[in-house]
Amino acid sequence: MAILGYASTRAAAALTVFLPLLLSACAGGSGTPAPEPLTSTVTATVSAPVAAPTGIAAPSPGPTPTEACGVDPQASAIPDNLWQVPPPAARGEGWEYYGQSNYDPCAELSYALVWVTGSTHPLKQSQLMLFHRGDYLGVGALAPQSMYVTEADSESVHTRVVDFEAMERDQAPNAEAERYRTDLSFWWNGEKVEAIGKIPNQGPAATIPH
Repeated sequence: MAILGYASTRAAAALTVFLPLLLSACAGGSGTPAPEPLTSTVTATVSAPVAAPTGIAAPSPGPTPTEACGVDPQASAIPDNLWQVPPPAARGEGWEYYGQSNYDPCAELSYALVWVTGSTHPLKQSQLMLFHRGDYLGVGALAPQSMYVTEADSESVHTRVVDFEAMERDQAPNAEAERYRTDLSFWWNGEKVEAIGKIPNQGPAATIPH
């Protein structure tokens, strides 16, 4: 399976997909960090952090009998699993879903992008929910990110993520954040999700706007 849109080094690092219930992780994105909300908004507040497993295998394949193949951004699997997304750094806040998703119960990999509640910051925190054949796998990274999806198909999701650790190292203001965006992709390799590119902001020193 070819990963689209990458001219940079493809050192594939095995992705740890963060799944809250274990011990211890339509096509195309909007191209903008935080779109205007759609008519319906789903909000969930998570009060405890989630430990990362060492990896997960594919869940039971195939959609349920009530699900038909095809992209469905309003699928119940998205709000039903929103509570499992690791909490944002802002205490007392949860996640909002604005409808940006290519969820497909028959796709090897699909996504839903969610944003932190109670924030109007242009770089506000977000998380990427990942699904395999309709089953929720977890998120792309345990730490919240400031990301947007650039492209997606039935096997891969391509994003642009702000590296706030690099910004802090250079003492760069938020106005220069676009200079610090990096490519980060996720794809289904036949058995599990893998990440291509650096997953930033994993250290305690990273400060991501609320």
